[in-house]
Amino acid sequence: MTHFVGVIDGAGKNWGVRFPDVDGCVGVGATPEEAIASATEALREVMSYKRGGGFKINKARTLTQILASGEVAPGETTVLI
Repeated sequence: MTHFVGVIDGAGKNWGVRFPDVDGCVGVGATPEEAIASATEALREVMSYKRGGGFKINKARTLTQILASGEVAPGETTVLI
């Protein structure tokens, strides 16, 4: 099973998750949990669309590769989806 690294950022009632390997695919919510659920659904939709031949997705990098790239800023955290 392939996992994509999501990067979580936010505070208070504004949280977001972005995927460095899937341009434009994000999730938002009032809590980190809601943002993760939203991001999971968005990723599912993108993957579904990709299977239909309409979307190119980069190969999923490992967490180690994402962290080494500097794409996770101080204060952000990661989640595997």
